[in-house]
Amino acid sequence: MQCSFRMGITHFSGSLLHFLLIFALALHCSSAYRLNVPRVLLPYHPTIPVKFLLEVSQPSGGCFNWRSTRPDVVSVTPIESKLGECSDKAEIRATAKAVSGELSAVIFAEDSASGTMLSCGVTVDQISKIHVETTNKILFVDAAPARMMIEAFNAEGDKFSTLSEIPVNWELSHSGDGRPLRIVPFEQSTYEAPPEIMALESNKKKGYVILVEGVLTGSATLTARFAEPHFDVIKAHSLELTVVANLLLLPAHDLYLPVHSVVPFQVQIVRQSSTEVVPMPSASYYLKVDSDTICSLDKMSSSIRALTRGRTVIHLFSQNVDVKAKTGVRPPSTAIYVVDPESIQWVISGGGNWLLQTGTRYKLSVLLLDPHGNTMYISDVSGFFYRNDHCFAHRCCRVEVVLSAGVSFSALLHFQDSRGGEFFSSNPRTERLFFEISADYGRLQQVRVTRAVEVIITDFAQTSSGGLFGC
Repeated sequence: MQCSFRMGITHFSGSLLHFLLIFALALHCSSAYRLNVPRVLLPYHPTIPVKFLLEVSQPSGGCFNWRSTRPDVVSVTPIESKLGECSDKAEIRATAKAVSGELSAVIFAEDSASGTMLSCGVTVDQISKIHVETTNKILFVDAAPARMMIEAFNAEGDKFSTLSEIPVNWELSHSGDGRPLRIVPFEQSTYEAPPEIMALESNKKKGYVILVEGVLTGSATLTARFAEPHFDVIKAHSLELTVVANLLLLPAHDLYLPVHSVVPFQVQIVRQSSTEVVPMPSASYYLKVDSDTICSLDKMSSSIRALTRGRTVIHLFSQNVDVKAKTGVRPPSTAIYVVDPESIQWVISGGGNWLLQTGTRYKLSVLLLDPHGNTMYISDVSGFFYRNDHCFAHRCCRVEVVLSAGVSFSALLHFQDSRGGEFFSSNPRTERLFFEISADYGRLQQVRVTRAVEVIITDFAQTSSGGLFGC
């Protein structure tokens, strides 16, 4: 009897715990349900019932019954309903026949299984003004199209949630030859458009959002206005757009030059899938230096020559764009610092280890530094001289020099015997030698810097036995 009484209590406790867990889970799920928006503002239109999608989220998949407190103002229709009655999505429509002021309704969504009740306030009002919005007023030639969207507001400045299928007239105007911009239909692009916009485009109309593509460099004005007489009292809105080429001026980084250095520049244009070199001089683009006393510009070769110490900037301009009149347009440019060199730094391939192995080729590079440690540009007019007089045991270290313009130039270091063949020491030992490099800049300015480096040469036999390389 006692045992059965305890079993009954245990069974009752388990059932109660199970019930509480289910109740807590249902309470949690019901409290987690949310509508995608708490409030909706719809514009009034005499013939087009403006639509908006309401849906239950976090989590989705509930079974809700929908109703409107004022079906004459806002109607609600379930979408993808389950069992022909409930759904987690519904379409609301502005059904008011006339609006002299704000008309409001409340949409309720109820899930009887979880006891959840959700609500959304909906207001129908007249449009007072519109504004064209975009993320950027500067577009690139032959780049992906940019979105242009109309935002509408009521008299209080509240933004409407959607303009749905209300048709809009978009116009492009420009001065001069050529057409800088064109409107691209969504069906001709890779962008996805809302269903109402696709419906308008199928009828040869445009809606509240369009795509605009840059065709030629220049400027144009984009104007948007409603297409129907009902909205004639609403002022059109215009937006000034500028189309520029997506240009690169190379070198693009800051340059530190010794006097008399010559730097050639290259112009490239970036397109959707590639980059192309622009032959210079060009009828569309030109280079300009801020100070021609610090650097002179050779327009035929697109190169500059450093004349005296100081700072200047070289710019790349377009003939069709007035950057002074168009705020936000920044032409590609490169800052140039003409300074005196102070030191030379050796760099060697293989991690910078100057413990070299016989029979192996190494790449030597030279960096030229100014007094502040900035790496200087080494041009073709810079003279670099190698000196190595070290020979030992009929073996010499010869340098094959490969000069090239740029921040560094390379030399191949190869160990050879007196007959030109690779050499290997018969006895494992280490040899030491010194390399020396010097630089001479210009005949007018005799600036000379010299840097030597000590090289340790060892045979492979030593490295394989755990010698100098520590292997």
